[in-house]
Amino acid sequence: MSTLGPVALALIIVGVPIGIAILIYLLWKQSTGTIMRPWLLALMSVGTVALFVWSERYEVFLFPFATVVADAVLVVVGFVPAYRHMQRTVKVGPRPVGQWWYRSSISIALLWVVALVSRYGVEAATFGRVFLFTLPVRGARTDPFHADALLLLGGLLALATGLLLGQNIGIYKEYRRQRALWEETDGLHLVPSHVL
Repeated sequence: MSTLGPVALALIIVGVPIGIAILIYLLWKQSTGTIMRPWLLALMSVGTVALFVWSERYEVFLFPFATVVADAVLVVVGFVPAYRHMQRTVKVGPRPVGQWWYRSSISIALLWVVALVSRYGVEAATFGRVFLFTLPVRGARTDPFHADALLLLGGLLALATGLLLGQNIGIYKEYRRQRALWEETDGLHLVPSHVL
């Protein structure tokens, strides 16, 4: 096994705490109400899927390809209920200065973070390292307990990725619906009380 170079190590030492701080800030803002920025929702969705795919890439080396297909199905299974649920529960409304805001639960995002960190923790316990920048040797063996834990956490991460993606798209869809209703009525549309 090769060791990480100085650039990769610096990226981990500096990048991970900064990433965690940004994530905590974004989650806090989302739960207390934040300005609606569709580009930020899109960026968070793309980033979530990219991190999931990045963490999923090693499963092809360790497990049968069917596990990757099962994880893809779990993404879809998580997406549908979250998308439907968000359209009913997200709070979206206009601000007096012409901006829009939204507020939603952070539980799905926290589930995703816990699943990702747990998965990398089991990787470190199993192989003595985390495969952030390298891949395991094809056909590498793990003991049954760690193999089951990796599969379970991979499935949980896939489900949480679908939930988070569904949440973000549901928030955007509700924003578009509320904004269209607002514009149809020339700003006279009263936002339902559950939104405030």
